[in-house]
Amino acid sequence: MEKQIDLYWTFRSPYCYLVGGPRLLDLVETAGLTCRFKPVKPMAVKVKDFFKNMNPLQAPYVFRDIARTAEMLGIPYEWPTPDPVDMDFATGDCRRNPTLYRSPDTPRRGSNRRGRGIQFGVEVSRVLFGKVRDWHLGSHLHGAASKAGLDLDEMELAINSSSDVYDQIIRKTRST
Repeated sequence: MEKQIDLYWTFRSPYCYLVGGPRLLDLVETAGLTCRFKPVKPMAVKVKDFFKNMNPLQAPYVFRDIARTAEMLGIPYEWPTPDPVDMDFATGDCRRNPTLYRSPDTPRRGSNRRGRGIQFGVEVSRVLFGKVRDWHLGSHLHGAASKAGLDLDEMELAINSSSDVYDQIIRKTRST
């Protein structure tokens, strides 16, 4: 019987980044697992007022915890610049951010269709949280896709020519 795991991943989550990388890839490979990579929208986008309704002590704790965990694991860490979600951390307000629609979420299905979803997630998260400024510009995402064994332009082209309802939604959000 084939062993499978479903990996729910948000590209904005530093915990996904910290869990990812060689440790997660090694686990999948050494255990002989098939990983179904399932990116999800960030909470800031998915749940209205999520951050406004949380305990005010939670965000500072999470930021300290992330920094401590990254240091303990010896993983480079810095909050993405720009943030994939335009969020005011003081108020919890989230606004639509154009970089979100140029974010790695857009070709997520393409990476899964090619059997390289987890590799794509790991490499893109390294770009987002690994101290790369302006991750959405230039060749950063192309380089991450290439390291994962993928071609970002080819994946985006497949999305743009797809008749899949999900891909049509992506096209609409990217053009607004």
